[in-house]
Amino acid sequence: MPPSQLQLRWDKADTDYYYHITGVQLEPSLRNIDEIRSLYENKEITDDDIASRIDCVYDEIVSIVHDCALAVVPQTQKGFFKFRWDENLKLLKE
Repeated sequence: MPPSQLQLRWDKADTDYYYHITGVQLEPSLRNIDEIRSLYENKEITDDDIASRIDCVYDEIVSIVHDCALAVVPQTQKGFFKFRWDENLKLLKE
């Protein structure tokens, strides 16, 4: 039997804390981007090296955003909630 899939519950997340923690975690990546830009403007780096560094920074950013979401956003079993169900339908049902 395959492992159950989990779904992030952004509607229940502390988004202020998520924005804070991602901002703190992304600061080194911003410095890396500034360094790449500076090297490029001063023509101190080849195009291949730029592409490689950009790929690394991209991977860092994706990893940080993903890890912060897993740390902050509650999870539930996928399909547990009906994605079409919203406040309007709840009021209609009542």
